[in-house]
Amino acid sequence: MTCRRAARGFLADARACYSRSVLRALVVALALVAGAALVRADIEGEHFQSGVWRVRLSAPRGWQLTEKTAYPSVLLRMVRRAPDGKMLLTAEHIKPGTDARAYALKTVELLKQMRFEVRSPQLHSSTGAYFVDSHRGDSHLRQAFLVSGAIGYSLTLEAPTNRIRSQHLRAFDYTLRSIQILRPEEIPAAIEADEKKKEQTSPPPPEPKKEEGGGT
Repeated sequence: MTCRRAARGFLADARACYSRSVLRALVVALALVAGAALVRADIEGEHFQSGVWRVRLSAPRGWQLTEKTAYPSVLLRMVRRAPDGKMLLTAEHIKPGTDARAYALKTVELLKQMRFEVRSPQLHSSTGAYFVDSHRGDSHLRQAFLVSGAIGYSLTLEAPTNRIRSQHLRAFDYTLRSIQILRPEEIPAAIEADEKKKEQTSPPPPEPKKEEGGGT
């Protein structure tokens, strides 16, 4: 699958939630990986876990969670109304040796190419993540970047104004602090939970059609 085709799939899924001016920036700036394995994850109440991507988090109250996204590297989407806000968790495989600051700087350059006004990455001392604030038109973003091994994670907050973004920063910070990387011994059980969740949510197979005129 080409990056262009992958971006089209993500845009089709995200268009209902994200303003037009941020869609292209999210596709490019988050550096989503084309052709990644389909995400299988588990949501229970306000808690999310992906065994495949070795991560879990807790969502703040009042945010609606869904892992049903068309783009494979988008693990989770969270939506809040009144005031409007969206958060997006993504994961991708990155080059070994890339740290969180380098991961953030890559996004800064891409956002600048998109004509976003971008602040330099800042360290989130309690998590070790680097976060970036940017805006363009009616899209005001805060993005945080974490790295564990060869996996890069990003958490993005989008709001229509700077004031509303500021109102959601506490929820964003709560979510960022809640992100945990699964320990190796936790991964098999987490993947099994993902598989069970998929089986529970998959539609039942169609019933076979009865043959007409088949009497005994």
